[in-house]
Amino acid sequence: MSKDQVSLADFAAREHDGRKSSYLDTLPPEIQDQLLVTKASVNVAKKWLRSLGYETTGLEAWRRKKRAERGIEP
Repeated sequence: MSKDQVSLADFAAREHDGRKSSYLDTLPPEIQDQLLVTKASVNVAKKWLRSLGYETTGLEAWRRKKRAERGIEP
């Protein structure tokens, strides 16, 4: 393999590292907190985010993961 080429393993590691955070992690903390503690459904939360001008892609999985990390009951 030439010097300029990256191995598949290195490339895959970099690709994986780039996906560790979600767009939703960039939301203001007060919005993230509201999304995590609310009893509102994902659909209602998505409508609320859209009304604020935010993207909603991946909300359900993000919320589930963050709730588990913080020990918040759904």
